[in-house]
Amino acid sequence: MNRSLIRTAFVASLSVILGLSARLGHATITLNQVDTFQTGSTLEWAGNASPTNIPAGGRDGALDGFLQINSVNFHLATFNQTQWVGDYTAAGIEAIELDMNHLAGDPVGIRLYILGAGGTFASTAFKPIADATWKRYQFGLAATDLTGLDGGGNLATTLAAVSKILIRYNVAPLPTPTIGQADITGTLGIDNIRAITYGDVNYDGVVNIFDINLVSSHWNESGPTADANADGIVNIFDINLISANWTPADGSAVPEPASLILAAIGVFGFVALRRRLRA
Repeated sequence: MNRSLIRTAFVASLSVILGLSARLGHATITLNQVDTFQTGSTLEWAGNASPTNIPAGGRDGALDGFLQINSVNFHLATFNQTQWVGDYTAAGIEAIELDMNHLAGDPVGIRLYILGAGGTFASTAFKPIADATWKRYQFGLAATDLTGLDGGGNLATTLAAVSKILIRYNVAPLPTPTIGQADITGTLGIDNIRAITYGDVNYDGVVNIFDINLVSSHWNESGPTADANADGIVNIFDINLISANWTPADGSAVPEPASLILAAIGVFGFVALRRRLRA
């Protein structure tokens, strides 16, 4: 057979395999990837809680889309097994960050579930969501953040080959099985689901002085911009988190929180001066 024909057939077959692999959920997770729901679709978030793309009223205002899930005396949950699968460890992902809003019904307690080759894990502590306000939440992926279900498992193996993630109502003490969770009547809004590393508030993949600059320029604001620890206020605790996760450059030492505070004060003073000059 002609070599060019063989090469063409090989390329075509590879394209088909790669396309099928992506459709089957064998995508590769990347740091800082985010689902904003601005495309008009649910972005492959599925489940029996009627995941629906709502085109307006998300975290960023009247024209911002978001994902809505709803249950009537049933499970309140949604899962994704396409773009949210892969090797979280290699990608440097330390947490899943998202905005949530309790829209109607019973008060909600939400956990993140991670399923993979090493078993199923769920957030040890749930996030209580009771008021109709968009707020930012973070679900850590460290061993101290998660509890193994169905007899335990190997977290490192799961994080190296995640096959599905779930956002699910569950306020029962862990460990509990992955099925048979309590029923609830409620409606939850979800927006800006992002894979993050702690302290990287500008989402550029490194934790450095530019994150300090962003914190200082939003000092004492309610966030979510620059709110590194998602506690609802931009302050010294965000500086501490940036310091603890600093990305050294060229082998340089990690700066102490005190020096970062001085840097923040300096930048903050410069920003304040510039605002006064503009005024």
